[in-house]
Amino acid sequence: MARKSRKNIPEVVSSATVQTEISRPFRAGLYARISMETEETLERGTIETQVELMKNFVADTEDISVAKVYKDSDYSGTNFDRPGFVQMMEDIKHGKINCVIVKDLSRLGRNYVETSNYIERVFRFFHVRFLAVTDDFDSFREGVDLTVPLKNIINEFYSKDLAKKSSSAKKALWKEGKFTSAWEPYGYRKSEEDHHQLIVDDEAAEHLKSIFSMYMDGRNYSDIARQLNKDGVLSPTLQRKFYKTGEKPLPESKPWNNYEVKRVLQDVHCTGDSVFGKYQQSVFQGNKQRNRPESEWVHVENTHEGIIDRELFQQVQSKIQEYTEAYKKKHQQNNGAIRNHNFYTGKIWCGGCGNRMTLSRERNGTFFYICGANTNHKSGGKQCKGHRVRKEYVDDDVLRLIQTHMKTVLDTEKNDSGNECSFRKSDTVPAFG
Repeated sequence: MARKSRKNIPEVVSSATVQTEISRPFRAGLYARISMETEETLERGTIETQVELMKNFVADTEDISVAKVYKDSDYSGTNFDRPGFVQMMEDIKHGKINCVIVKDLSRLGRNYVETSNYIERVFRFFHVRFLAVTDDFDSFREGVDLTVPLKNIINEFYSKDLAKKSSSAKKALWKEGKFTSAWEPYGYRKSEEDHHQLIVDDEAAEHLKSIFSMYMDGRNYSDIARQLNKDGVLSPTLQRKFYKTGEKPLPESKPWNNYEVKRVLQDVHCTGDSVFGKYQQSVFQGNKQRNRPESEWVHVENTHEGIIDRELFQQVQSKIQEYTEAYKKKHQQNNGAIRNHNFYTGKIWCGGCGNRMTLSRERNGTFFYICGANTNHKSGGKQCKGHRVRKEYVDDDVLRLIQTHMKTVLDTEKNDSGNECSFRKSDTVPAFG
């Protein structure tokens, strides 16, 4: 019997898919998050147990189907800069999902203001339904659930309390001279027996001595960085990567630059002493870092073997201070004028190479944002095409973008006020079990 052509066979799968979308209008993204998987958290529940619980919940509903699962492991709930969450928001913007399900409210976030903003504003703006299974919350359910703000506040205070306890534990280790940072200072590595103890890395120590010697001989940061890159010396970033992986990376993948040279010259760890608590990093506020006053620093002497003589170290610090003051005095007037015109400090990055763009003024008074790759090139780094853009063009684009967003918000609010939600109480999902 001749084989029948498949060209005219109805697309049964496609029809089934359409039927499924009609009967289950909510395409859900299941979001699971855990801060850190330890033995304690494994007993409470892992990412997999969260996903399993949400899938079982969806199986008991009649109007929800699972479109995608998003996971963030080892990410704090105090900020929303997490890859899984960011991808979920992108899918929401593109209409791939219209429902978000979490195990409980704390999985979405532990920052009261931001978490509430997503639930009450962002998800509502995109007409996305939000459900928290064990907290018995459904954003499409009629009536106001006053327990949600309360639970978000409790989650926020939990994170604050945890941060305080962690800070107290670190301070106790500091007073004993124990190294607690994730990254070793250049010239050292962590002991295999005790990760709170620094030991000298002989190869990097020789390079460190060379850096101090070159600086005292009158060479500036750019000259030193160029020489190190020419000699194929691994930068601090690549040195740490080498410690972690055991595989030596290519020096040109992350070359030395002015900033790295200056930071190495100013790091007191090279003398054998330690200074802790110079910066305060708030996990609750999105890992923002600020400088602490020197009176709050913890100084501990002779915590490990020194590489640089203390007298030489102080001579270098004095020389750096003299250069810094002379530079500020020379450029104070021009820099002050530029700062008054720079509304986007740290917000503009080069699309070609990823370097931060800085504001500069030409002799004719015109302001330009210029790619910072030119500075890196002086140190031996890679240089892009030297991208630059006039400040007035940036201002025009920003204003146009703000106006577009305002129009979108106003149009949405106008449509929402004219079309009240038709979601009836009879249409709500069954109470969570």
